[in-house]
Amino acid sequence: MAISNYGELKTAVANHLQRRDLDAVIPDFIQNTHLTLTEYTGSLAPLAADTDTNEMLAYDPHTYLFGACFEGAQYLRDAELMATYAARFQQKLQNLAATGFDYIKGTPNGPVI
Repeated sequence: MAISNYGELKTAVANHLQRRDLDAVIPDFIQNTHLTLTEYTGSLAPLAADTDTNEMLAYDPHTYLFGACFEGAQYLRDAELMATYAARFQQKLQNLAATGFDYIKGTPNGPVI
């Protein structure tokens, strides 16, 4: 499934966690991930409406997906899922740091100066 906006991201998180009963809290998982990414990358446009997108979601939606699934696994207290998604999210963060992605402009041009 392609993830190009907030609505598709919420659906993807539910699919990955294989839980349809979490629709009310999945936005919290995504918001927590957004806060983590903002601390790591600087400013990112917020996601609120289903059609919303931002630089990170356009560049690498799986970073949001794996972070939100990690948050979901914590909520569910599922140690196996936590380990899986923590590793995947951490790898995404490391890959993004290595690319020097310029999140403000939404292009892989190097660090913001």
